[in-house]
Amino acid sequence: MKDIAIVGYGGMGREVACFIDMINKKEQKWNIIGFFDDDPALAGKDGVRGTVEDLNGLERETGVVIAVGNPAKRRDIVERLTGKNLFFPNIICPDCCFFKEDDYKMGHGNIVGVGCLISLNVTLGDFNILNNHIALGHDVTVGDYNSMMLGTKVCGLCSIGNGNYFGVNSTVLQTFSVGNNTVIGTGSVIMKDTKDDSTYFGNPAVCLLKKKDK
Repeated sequence: MKDIAIVGYGGMGREVACFIDMINKKEQKWNIIGFFDDDPALAGKDGVRGTVEDLNGLERETGVVIAVGNPAKRRDIVERLTGKNLFFPNIICPDCCFFKEDDYKMGHGNIVGVGCLISLNVTLGDFNILNNHIALGHDVTVGDYNSMMLGTKVCGLCSIGNGNYFGVNSTVLQTFSVGNNTVIGTGSVIMKDTKDDSTYFGNPAVCLLKKKDK
């Protein structure tokens, strides 16, 4: 078994611990060494071994899974993790359905939760979170550091950029693109290409906020 550390002691971090337990029931693969979190209120809490920076000092080869929903915060944590003994595995729940096992590409550091459906010719970059019951249609491309919350659906031939946050039960209809650093609100339906650094909400979704307006 390989050692693995979970960054983040929130709900998502504890869910990821459950995902790892599910994997180990199929094949004894991971030994969870504990949670690492920068919140000082968690210092000394049962299961919390230290802060993010403490991971860089680990002397044994250790996998790290970053269970932090905010895409920008997740990217910041990755950039801080420079320890020579750290690596970033993909954590994929055993019940996920890949329509064709040899017809997808996946980078590293991804979390793929319970009940996800991955269709044909899908490309997934690095450090994405597909929370639970996410569906990616055929010929979908997903970049890096995206967070897809419960029930997100991305239909066929869509392109997803980097650093986007998809709210619960949000949908991107076929052929449309979501760029970078975009927030898609809960239950929203994307029916046209989105603009970067913006927030969309509604069915059909409309742009409510651009970064320059903040």
